[in-house]
Amino acid sequence: MPAFIYKVFGLNVNILLALTVFLNSFISVSSFLVARQIFKDNFFSSVATILVIFNGLRHYGGFIYIHVYFLFLLISAFFLLRYLKDEKLTNLFLTGVFLGLASFFKLYEVGAASLSFLLLVLIWAKLKKKKIKSIATMLFVLFGGSFLFPVITSIILIDIWKEMLRWVLIESVLHGTSMNLPYFTDSRWYLDRILEDFNSIKGGNYYKIRLFHDIVGLIYTTTSYLLPFIILATSIFYLIYGRYLKNERYIIVLFLLWGFFTFPKSFGRSDMSHLVISINPLFFLVVFFLWKSMQDFNKNLFNKVLRSAYAIITLLLLLSVPHFFIYIAFQLKTYRHPVEAKYGTLLFKDHSDAKNVNAVIKYIDQNTNEGDYIFVTPWFAPPLYALTNRRNPTYYDSLIDPIVLPSEEKQLKICDDLLRKNTKLVIHYPDFGYSAGHFMSSCPMLQKCIEDNFDLVVKYGNYWIYKRREIRNME
Repeated sequence: MPAFIYKVFGLNVNILLALTVFLNSFISVSSFLVARQIFKDNFFSSVATILVIFNGLRHYGGFIYIHVYFLFLLISAFFLLRYLKDEKLTNLFLTGVFLGLASFFKLYEVGAASLSFLLLVLIWAKLKKKKIKSIATMLFVLFGGSFLFPVITSIILIDIWKEMLRWVLIESVLHGTSMNLPYFTDSRWYLDRILEDFNSIKGGNYYKIRLFHDIVGLIYTTTSYLLPFIILATSIFYLIYGRYLKNERYIIVLFLLWGFFTFPKSFGRSDMSHLVISINPLFFLVVFFLWKSMQDFNKNLFNKVLRSAYAIITLLLLLSVPHFFIYIAFQLKTYRHPVEAKYGTLLFKDHSDAKNVNAVIKYIDQNTNEGDYIFVTPWFAPPLYALTNRRNPTYYDSLIDPIVLPSEEKQLKICDDLLRKNTKLVIHYPDFGYSAGHFMSSCPMLQKCIEDNFDLVVKYGNYWIYKRREIRNME
């Protein structure tokens, strides 16, 4: 996605920031329109939109491809809900079209949503007592829309589609489900911070405000972790015993299946940035159950308990709004150290980090030309390729995959790319890793390749610059 944006709008990192703001605005509008299809009420639709924006998208920062796939899924859900009401095949076709577009960005999550949409259509057709011919027509229209753009793209990319399918269908899923983290990971992080805040509270107002910030974060984050189980229990009860209209049952089925078909991957990588992929659809059900209980205000005791419970859950989740603005206030109050390059500017909290990155960029500019190949290994590095208009010689934008799922084949391929494409510099730090792996233990062959073919010429903090040996010897 960033490569496409740079190609169309020119090379500038700030364009990605502007695009993220633009996409978030469209997601807000799309979330509201989907909610309006459900509630026909601006207040509850606004609450659902706020939950999606402040409890969902904010955890992904500037990862644009996340925003794009979810935008297309929301638009697809909008047309599906329209179809269930008016039965116009045009709406079903558009449901498929936007599912197909979403698949270009996230396959596993879009596959989960697509399966939930398909099952809902089949359940709806069964309850409507549609004939086999009618069901076949519906499926043809839905699949026709879904495969329209992927088929066109596959024809264009026919030379690489076999390799592409292997990486997209197998390698990406293995990678996405392998970095296991304990459930309630972010809740534990907030607990540790709260203990630290209590110990430092005598340090002044900063730690008092941070303590409040962390307590609020703990509350709404823990509520988010509990949410899938609360929603599941409520949905099962109401699907069995509730007196909802058929259209309302379809809403429960749609968003419940969408959330829980995505949940296995989220459960396997249980920090909030991955959990929200699953619970984003469930936010619509939180507001739905609150909305229904408010409609049946004077009914039995169980309904009153449900109304109170979901009102509390909604309020706890809405704590993410003040939490976000407290975070922004902290960020604005903290002085930032600039890293300036020809194609963008970054702001760092730490002065030494900014100084080191500025030095790295200066070295790259002085020792290579625009369009040359350089290779950056540390996951914490800023977008050096974009900031300097240099090219990555390898398939990997980061080394997460070779570290988490190490293999000799991947290392050999990276090494071959480095040498074959005449890579001028390697910006490296051997002692880096992720929670699920370490570079030196996962990629020893790649480390040897770097040491055998590149000379370490300078260190700027955790950025070690290696220069291609034969190039250096010719100087």
